[in-house]
Amino acid sequence: MSIIPGTTPTLTLSLDASITGCTAAEFCLVCENVRILRSLADLSISEDGTEVSVRLTQSETLSLPDNRIAKVQLRVMRDGTVFATDVLAVPTKELLHREVLL
Repeated sequence: MSIIPGTTPTLTLSLDASITGCTAAEFCLVCENVRILRSLADLSISEDGTEVSVRLTQSETLSLPDNRIAKVQLRVMRDGTVFATDVLAVPTKELLHREVLL
């Protein structure tokens, strides 16, 4: 995940299973009072379904507090069952410089 403060970064989550064919999805990033939610229509899913990307706006990037812990999770519905990734606790300093969340 590449984030440069003040830009419009794209965050990419690398998954250990494919979510191809999911009928609903929600990406959630929370850090203190900042909550960023994206639905399936706002997500880019790789052809094999193992990577999910979301583009943040400049105002969202600027709203992330420095040197705090952000929590990130992806929830999807596939074949009538809801799946969720583990909640990733990532320091915002690291979040601002990582290429991919695993």
